[in-house]
Formats: sequence, C-alpha cells, structure tokens
Amino acid sequence: MSSEITIQQQMDRFMQGAGDALTDDTVARLGFMINELLIIADRVTRNKNIMKLLEMSESKDFSKTFCESLSRKIGIKVQPSKNFFEIMSSQDNAAHLSSSLKNLALALIKISNDLRLMNSGPLTGLSDIELEALQPGSSIMPGKVNPVIPEAVIMAGTDVIGNDVSVSLAVQSGNFQLNVMLPLIAYNVLKSINLLGNCLPPLEKCIKNFKVNEKGISENLHRNPILVTALNSIIGYKKAAEIAKKAYKEKKSIIDVAEEMTNIERKELESLLDPKNLTKPFF
Repeated sequence: MSSEITIQQQMDRFMQGAGDALTDDTVARLGFMINELLIIADRVTRNKNIMKLLEMSESKDFSKTFCESLSRKIGIKVQPSKNFFEIMSSQDNAAHLSSSLKNLALALIKISNDLRLMNSGPLTGLSDIELEALQPGSSIMPGKVNPVIPEAVIMAGTDVIGNDVSVSLAVQSGNFQLNVMLPLIAYNVLKSINLLGNCLPPLEKCIKNFKVNEKGISENLHRNPILVTALNSIIGYKKAAEIAKKAYKEKKSIIDVAEEMTNIERKELESLLDPKNLTKPFF
C-alpha cells in the first residue's frame, strides 16, 4: 500500500494501473500505425537496377509486383496504396506513428517519475520502495542508490517528445506531392523506436526487482491524517480535524489520538481506521 498523503491505494492496484497504460490503447495504436506505414506509394519507375535488386520481372501490374518483390526481400509484407496521390501528398501515417510513440514515451516517463518519487529516501522522501542498486553509490556518496534506470528512461522519453515535434514540422512542410523532409521524418521515427525499444527491457527489470518497504509504509500510513476521514460520519468533521492536527503535531498515530479524544473502543477504532478499508471501491 502506498503512503501518499491524500489518496490511499494498494501497491498492486498502482502497478496494475501503470501496466494497463502500456498494454491497452497505446500499444494497440502503435501496432495499427506500423501496419499503415506498410501501405506504400510506388514512386519507382521501371529502373532496371532496382528491378534487378528485387529480382523483379516485367509485369503489367508493376505496383503489385514491386510490393511482392520488396516483401520477399525484406521479410515484411508491404502493399500498394489504393490512392498514390493521397499517400504521396500526405505523411499523416508517419505523423500518427510518431504521435503514438510520443504517447508511449509519456506513459514511461510518468511511471519512471513515480518510481523515482517512491524510491526517494531513506531518511527523507517517501521511501515506499527500494530500487535495485546498480552502482556502488552516487558520484560522491558511497552506498547511495540512485534511480539510474528511471532517470535514463525519462531522458530517452524526453528525446522522443522532441523527435515528435520535428516530425510534425516536417510533415507539414511538403508541397503538392513532394516532401523534401522525408529523410528527417524517417530518421526521427526510427530514432524514437530505437530509444523506446532500448528503454523497455531495463525498465521492466527495474520494476520486477524493486522491494516494497512494508514496514516504513505501515508506519507512515498509521500516522497519516487521512485515516481520520473514516471517523467523519461518527464524530463529525470538526472533531476529526482536531484529531488529525493533534496527531500531526505530536507525531502520534491517528488511532492513539482518536482513542484519547473519543469514547470509541480501541477494537472498533482498529476496524474503522484499517487503511485497507479506505482503498475499497465505493461503486
């Protein structure tokens, strides 16, 4: 269970939410857009060198034969567009793919920032989790565990966001059926794919290997003023606020202060103030 100040949540639900952000729309959208890029406009004339390279023979349906030969050569199925002028006039598919890559980067940055925050500590910060130590220490502090993988992912994700801006500007720079910035578009899209592809394995390992600081989380939770919210309907908001302020000021647990300031039995308070009850859905 995470010891955030205003929202109580179970660790498994937090991790499930992070995982769903990567496995649902973002990944499905990426797969769809990559398939769209495999629909090509054949702008190649009957160049004998290209035909020889692709082991092509003469054909009346040159576009179909070209795509079949190219598919065999690269091991990926490509197909001709139904409207060459439309696909030559617009690089929308590349823009959509770049945008989907950016959205994946945003999700990874969010997850990495959460890991950094939960790993902050041990004397100050949340210290909800302990990331695997990948270095003997920081540059000046032996034994300090820096969140090097999340920080690397954040840098890579930020680069991907910049790549998407470049692709967007390049896509709108075409004139009629010619866009002289196709190399820039291809370079940045491929760079983003490479960056994110290299980020995922170490981030996955980072998530699998971190340890949950159950003792520290439990101590923080029982001092967390939000627990008193469960008593609002029994003792009223004003009294609950007094308990929360006293517990915070005197660094005591909510249950100890509530026992002092109310007539509720300790056993009943233990049930009312059980943090797990505050994480149950209300609908």
